[in-house]
Amino acid sequence: MKEFDRIGDELERRWRALNYDAGVFPELAVNVLEQNAPAEHVDPWDVIRWLFTTPSIPRQFDVPGNFGQPPITVYDGPRFCIDVYYSTQRRRVLCGCSFGPVSSERF
Repeated sequence: MKEFDRIGDELERRWRALNYDAGVFPELAVNVLEQNAPAEHVDPWDVIRWLFTTPSIPRQFDVPGNFGQPPITVYDGPRFCIDVYYSTQRRRVLCGCSFGPVSSERF
């Protein structure tokens, strides 16, 4: 998707400028996402429509759906990817992922 390609390319460019320092990646990623605010520009249904209409999609990293129902990789860069996660459950949960707790209501 163009929006996520733009975000991924921007993050890649900024991280490359910092010599791919893994220690700065989380904060850098948050900054790029906050500056671009994909939730304000991409409707969740746009991702689904794109998935079923685009001639080719990025490599999918979680085909079995271990995290997300379904998880959709929308950007596959040389050193990181961007996934969009959907949930079919309407209950409120806190995720205890390695990148920090995230409420499902946030999405």
